[in-house]
Amino acid sequence: WFSFDEKINCQLRNADATIPSITSVPNMMKTLLLYYTGLLPYYDLDDAVFGITVDEITIERIRHEAALKALPDWIKQLLAVLFRGRPPTIMIAPALFTHLRQRGIPVWFLGVNNESDLQLAVQSGATAVLTDRVNWLCEQLEDTKRNKRTDFQSIVEE
Repeated sequence: WFSFDEKINCQLRNADATIPSITSVPNMMKTLLLYYTGLLPYYDLDDAVFGITVDEITIERIRHEAALKALPDWIKQLLAVLFRGRPPTIMIAPALFTHLRQRGIPVWFLGVNNESDLQLAVQSGATAVLTDRVNWLCEQLEDTKRNKRTDFQSIVEE
């Protein structure tokens, strides 16, 4: 279970720590900061799954995040610039995904609702995708099997 809001994720972990959790936006940002500074191998991560959103992380979303409220506005604006794009380019880091998988942490792409997002997830090394369009995803995966397509094969096999 998870929420993009770290305050809610903390409540979920406190309610039942045996249920795996997915990263919140602040933990996603922390993991990326540790990765890009080379410090990630030296830190433990709180979440069982590294989930990244394919949606843009806007300044409004950053300002709304309780865990980031104490930051000065100029840092929030900098974060909004770093995390611009759909999906945010800074988050598509196949070497990071390889590192996390080697640590036993799966990488899930969240909000995959179209073929280009699905292709990006597969090409980047995602171990799973979450979608709001379950029937569409099932059709994509069945089409991959039926037509022996290889573009989504890594997700179909897992």
